[in-house]
Amino acid sequence: MSKLRSLLSWLLAGILALTIAGCGGSATVTPPPTYGADEITQIQKYAPSILATHERFDELLTAIDAANWTETQNLMRGPFGQMLQDMNYLSLHLLPEDQKVARQASRSIFEDFVRIDRAAADNNIDAAARAYDQVLTDFEQFVQVVPEAALAQASASEVTPPAPKAAEATPESAPEPVAESSEV
Repeated sequence: MSKLRSLLSWLLAGILALTIAGCGGSATVTPPPTYGADEITQIQKYAPSILATHERFDELLTAIDAANWTETQNLMRGPFGQMLQDMNYLSLHLLPEDQKVARQASRSIFEDFVRIDRAAADNNIDAAARAYDQVLTDFEQFVQVVPEAALAQASASEVTPPAPKAAEATPESAPEPVAESSEV
């Protein structure tokens, strides 16, 4: 019986030693995840339109300051609604930890737009302006997690400004009439 205990002790010690050695193994350090060319390309599909719409934030502020609630709502439901959709699509191609930040930022922007909409319904310029300031803060949080390579490419791409509205058109910006030729 003592021989059997001795044999079991040695067998158990051997299994324990193999388990410890197997778990210890070589320490390989995995590099942090990075963006590949495919991810950057996918992100670059959405970044230019997001940045172009960002250029229109001044229009939203002007509409809020003027208590032009129809224009405010049109901007939020039109170009800024599309911007939110593009932000959500772009966030799908970010690294996992950046996706969380990007999704939270876009969700916060959506909630800020809801607050602006409520302020518009209440004709409350101050509340709308505070929500607008929060939109800017949340947008900056979103941009912080977008890879610099994608932003550089997006800002370098040519973005055409929106056409002037009829009220903004001046005689200098109107196209010149085409003179008809008498030759046939």
